[in-house]
Amino acid sequence: STFSGEDIIERGLGLIVLGTLILVGAILTLDNIKGLILITTLGAMLIVMMGINLTLLSSLSMALGNYQSVLGTASALFGFMYYVIISGTTFLMGLLHNDTLLPMPMFFLALAVTMIGIYFTLIRQRADVTV
Repeated sequence: STFSGEDIIERGLGLIVLGTLILVGAILTLDNIKGLILITTLGAMLIVMMGINLTLLSSLSMALGNYQSVLGTASALFGFMYYVIISGTTFLMGLLHNDTLLPMPMFFLALAVTMIGIYFTLIRQRADVTV
């Protein structure tokens, strides 16, 4: 069974949401148990990062599919924009910091909901039209 780019993106988005919800739940319920919160946070972030990598790589592959003649330039521009976005995200996380872990998963959840909205309004809708 082969997965399409859209299927991989959907699974990646699902992993991001799952990891974020685990992280929110752990922070709200396990705040006083230091060892358990550390292990749960690391596990949840592993799930989130797996989802981000699945989503990002599949999105880039789909986006660059029609630009084989300028693949190097397009890839460099995407890489540049990726690091600009990461820098902005890190800056926003610094502004939201309040000496707890809660702002990080809430920010990730907001990003995940935004990504899902963009995916279903732009990418999935386009895929349904071309099929």
